[in-house]
Amino acid sequence: MNNFAVLTIAYTHSPSSSWVTITTNTPCHLTCYYTDKPPLRHNTSRTDRGLTLPWGAYYCFVAWHSVEQIEPGDTLTHTFAITPWAYCQTKYFAYRGTVADVLSPSVSPIFQHHHPGANLYQHYNTGDQGEGSMFGDEWRAQTFTPIIPHKTNLLILKLFRTGLPGTLTAIIQPTLAGKPTGETLIAATTNANTLPTEPTYEWREIYLDLGYNLTAGLQYAIVLKSQAGTAANRTNWRTDCVSPTYLTGQALYSHNAGSTWTKVPTCDYMFEEYGTPQE
Repeated sequence: MNNFAVLTIAYTHSPSSSWVTITTNTPCHLTCYYTDKPPLRHNTSRTDRGLTLPWGAYYCFVAWHSVEQIEPGDTLTHTFAITPWAYCQTKYFAYRGTVADVLSPSVSPIFQHHHPGANLYQHYNTGDQGEGSMFGDEWRAQTFTPIIPHKTNLLILKLFRTGLPGTLTAIIQPTLAGKPTGETLIAATTNANTLPTEPTYEWREIYLDLGYNLTAGLQYAIVLKSQAGTAANRTNWRTDCVSPTYLTGQALYSHNAGSTWTKVPTCDYMFEEYGTPQE
């Protein structure tokens, strides 16, 4: 059986893009076809005993784009990064794909979604004067404290690269005495080889899959580690070590892949943490 049906759909928003996550009833590999133009309706008819009668309708996209799901292979959960998708913009989209590499006859309904804006919870995003680097056992972290409970699902970090650092992993960890404990609450990756080189910097969006519920008043850590093992191929995280003003967190570094951490109370890394209200 190579049919699929969309069971659930969820959205995560940043200021300039959106992630759409759907689940299906059978493992498959999907492509999302989307446009900001309302679909066109085409009425059809049939002839019965010499009379022309309405028969139905079909819809088509105009100037559509396509994006393949992020997950490799056939899956039950499918994530699509759609960019650009600006605040207050409506897009229309549908899904088509394969089951076990065979084109499925199934086509999803046409969905419609309006970008409502993004919920920015914790951030420190001005005044960067330098950077800390991730490579090999050199890890970096920034602690933060939510004011209200929410589900975190997006990090935007100010980064650049030196050489080809490979995969950058971002992890949300709980803290003990202001230091990461090593427990992974949620993690995600991005291709650091596509970051710009200095002096250009990028606010890189890192989507945290289905998110994680954070508790108000508890301190958490954003931990970054980079795939490459040498300083010649490293990811760099912009920081303010001149006059940092983020009061409920601070920068940290580890020289031994997170086994021990050192606080740097005179520094804060550039970060924005987005999410949605807890249900």
